[in-house]
Amino acid sequence: MIIESIKMAFSSLRTNMIRTVLTMIGITVGVAAVITIVSLGEGAQQLIIGEFEQLGASSSTISVNFTKASDSDRINADDVDAIAKQIKGVKYVSQPIHSIGNYQANNKDHLAFLQGIDPSFLQMYSPELIAGRFFTVVEYEDGLPSLIIDKMTAIRTFGSVEQAIGQDVEYQVEHQILKGRIIGVIINPGGDLLSNMMLSNDMMGEEIPLFFYTTAETVRSYFPDNHRSMGIMLMADNPNLVDQITMQAIKVLEMRHDNAGLDIYRSQNMGDMLEQIENIMNVVTIVISVIAAISLIVGGIGVMNIMLVSVRERYREIGIRKAVGATMNDIMIQFLTEATFLTLFGGICGLFLGIILSRIAANVFGFGAILSLRWIAIAIMFSTLTGLIFGIAPARKAAHLSPIDALRYE
Repeated sequence: MIIESIKMAFSSLRTNMIRTVLTMIGITVGVAAVITIVSLGEGAQQLIIGEFEQLGASSSTISVNFTKASDSDRINADDVDAIAKQIKGVKYVSQPIHSIGNYQANNKDHLAFLQGIDPSFLQMYSPELIAGRFFTVVEYEDGLPSLIIDKMTAIRTFGSVEQAIGQDVEYQVEHQILKGRIIGVIINPGGDLLSNMMLSNDMMGEEIPLFFYTTAETVRSYFPDNHRSMGIMLMADNPNLVDQITMQAIKVLEMRHDNAGLDIYRSQNMGDMLEQIENIMNVVTIVISVIAAISLIVGGIGVMNIMLVSVRERYREIGIRKAVGATMNDIMIQFLTEATFLTLFGGICGLFLGIILSRIAANVFGFGAILSLRWIAIAIMFSTLTGLIFGIAPARKAAHLSPIDALRYE
């Protein structure tokens, strides 16, 4: 009986091919949207995780609890030197500082973020240099006004990476001005993902701050009263030592600033940060996927509508089948099979369309799309269930028709 129902379903779908294709479109679009969003979400998550893993599981950060700290509790360069010299197992220790001001170009002010770094920062993050050079020892020690920018800033400001090298720029915080020259262009430690997404969003263009990097000594020299520390970052020789050296570093800071037991300094290792990012990315992907799946419900309503029309058109067929002995279950199975195959074919088409769209979007944003077999199975199963659920009402209507009324219908 099942085989006969399948044959009849195929025959009915082929008979009304245009209507079948139009009905499938809603399911196809819904599945394609879910597949595209999920594959891009997982690809972006893997990229972000990969960028964080460049630091390894052996990294941690120590920051100041500014709600409890006073000016004397702030971490300074001498603290960094003390930690590097006194604690065994520390591979790198870095204290980046930053200042927020304006970049003046073409008679316009642009919000800019200036980060002062030390050699250890570059060793820990290892950003990719795509043009120019990094800072020299003399630039680190003397605080010369040399600047490095990221790829996004280079393209937004100068049109291309190559044209940015050698450009003179002016950065201002209140009445203090730094006139520097760009010596290099890097891909941000966070990778190309954020940059490409920002560059592709014309609506946000001018609201995104420009990013400049210089030496920590340069920031201290030019903006002595307008910079803040971002805390310190530690990297251990061995991942198993990261918690130990972090606690030792906090003890060194408390001893040097005489604030033990006041909970002035707090720490976070890279593993905890990575777990938080994974959780956030998973939640965002699921929420967006649920929103996209709403289109499957809309498509299911379309399937139910078409199946109701199909039942009305086939009253005589139903009457004849009942007259020759078909039961209510036989009629229900026939129309449920037809609705299920309709959504199943739409789901398969949506799967292929989603794969194509995710590949195109991945090339635009500059990262790989990852599609797991789990999500493929979920998409196909969900589209099939849509046919079963929304096909019940038409199937019941067909099954409960009186044979006499059906044969009499014109």
